[in-house]
Amino acid sequence: MRGHRGAAFNFAVAGMVDGPGSLIFVKLLLDTNPHASTLNVRYQSGDTALLHVLKHHEGCSWSHKGYFMPLVDLLLAHGADKGLHNNHGQTVLHKLASSPTYNEPVCPDLLEALIPFVDINQADANGWTALHFMARNLRQIKASRLLVSRGADPSVINKKGNTPLHEAVGGRLIGRRMEDGSLEGPALSEKIQAQDEIISILQAGASMDQPNMAGKTPAQLLADKRAQWEKGRE
Repeated sequence: MRGHRGAAFNFAVAGMVDGPGSLIFVKLLLDTNPHASTLNVRYQSGDTALLHVLKHHEGCSWSHKGYFMPLVDLLLAHGADKGLHNNHGQTVLHKLASSPTYNEPVCPDLLEALIPFVDINQADANGWTALHFMARNLRQIKASRLLVSRGADPSVINKKGNTPLHEAVGGRLIGRRMEDGSLEGPALSEKIQAQDEIISILQAGASMDQPNMAGKTPAQLLADKRAQWEKGRE
């Protein structure tokens, strides 16, 4: 019976994670059935409620922090297991790092709260660590620096032979969503500055001359990316 309740809880969280109403609704569900096992029942993908919520992280905007952080705190307070991973080997850090956080940086407080409970260098089924995901999003300078300072290894290679440095030199700086709904694209200088900062963080433990499985080094990929930017692409 408890497994059925957990599945129902996950279904409810999946449908309610996108707005302030989710906090009240999830709290009501937990007050009705406060067992930790309910929170840690897995989706078919192996995701738990916490893993599912984290992949919807949208940065540190005040409107989002007003319900997202309390929602995460609520799940943790009721016994959500921070150390679990899904069927693809992705931990809470993978989910946070690969969330669609383009307009805003990842909340450092949330990152700090999760790091102690997982292997920061755990690779998923494709060999990606959280740092691989974080480095390819050029808005995540502070988050990448924080991961490295806590022991994330910039030299780990994924199944394509890419280190996080390979991902960073091929990374993107997505435009910011404005209040009127329009998307403001970054200037070339802003993209270069952000990329240079992440590269400087990762070069402490990885080489610009290390080829991947396709024979491409970060230095070569960087030259290709800058040429695209100069032509106004992306």
